[in-house]
Amino acid sequence: MRALFFTLVAFRGADAACPFSANSHIGIVKTSAIFKQVRVGDDLPLPISLLALRGGATSTANDLIGPARDWMNNLASPAALVAGAVVGTLYENMRGGALDIDADDTIYVKYAKKATFALLISSFGFQITSIFVTTISGTMFLSQDFSNFKTTATAPLAFLREHFEFEYLTSRLGFLQGLMNWLAAVAIESTIPRPTQSIEERRMNTFCATSLATLMLLLFSFYNDHMTFYSNYFEMISRWCVVASNRYLRFPKGPLVYLYVPALMASLYTGVRAFAPMSRESWKK
Repeated sequence: MRALFFTLVAFRGADAACPFSANSHIGIVKTSAIFKQVRVGDDLPLPISLLALRGGATSTANDLIGPARDWMNNLASPAALVAGAVVGTLYENMRGGALDIDADDTIYVKYAKKATFALLISSFGFQITSIFVTTISGTMFLSQDFSNFKTTATAPLAFLREHFEFEYLTSRLGFLQGLMNWLAAVAIESTIPRPTQSIEERRMNTFCATSLATLMLLLFSFYNDHMTFYSNYFEMISRWCVVASNRYLRFPKGPLVYLYVPALMASLYTGVRAFAPMSRESWKK
């Protein structure tokens, strides 16, 4: 027995009604003016928007702000889970001394331990940033009246990109980059040789490292295939740099700019110094 599919969609314009027969699958298409009957499988006009469920193809800011806030709340939950996993990984490595740097370590081992520690700390920072931005932004959305807010967006994420691009990019990049940094840290840590390590364990750790690296590439590929508003992940990062610099690195600004800009420069300096090579004599000082 043939099933009937009823699909509610909206699109621009009002085309002529499509004919159908008794042997056709029937669907109902709602436009701003009429109901139309079409056969399942017919090409439907684009763009199709689920916002029609709210009563039409046009949307107001109040229609979009709720789903946008829900999206941010949903993003904070997995970010919190990843942050907890990162803390567990970091604590386990630090307690076991796996990241202790010795003077007798090879150059690769020294940099691998430094990179692992830096990636874990940065991953935790990225996830906390994503949680913080989504929470504060959601609170702001509930604290303001958007009834008179004008927008040309027809989708919740398009609304965020148009009016809150920094918050949108920071929450997305914070979660994904934090996840990738955690996977990279685990992969690098698996390649660090240990004195008591057997050949079988060494091969297994190498397999785990290469598998995680492959997983990261597949995740990036999947992410780029489903990218919206930007062509790829690196364009998203470059756009975030532009938006962040325009918002926080322009003078004159609030009083905090005179604190976080020097703090940023100090962090960059200490980071470069931490990864700078050291001679054997320097270890004795």
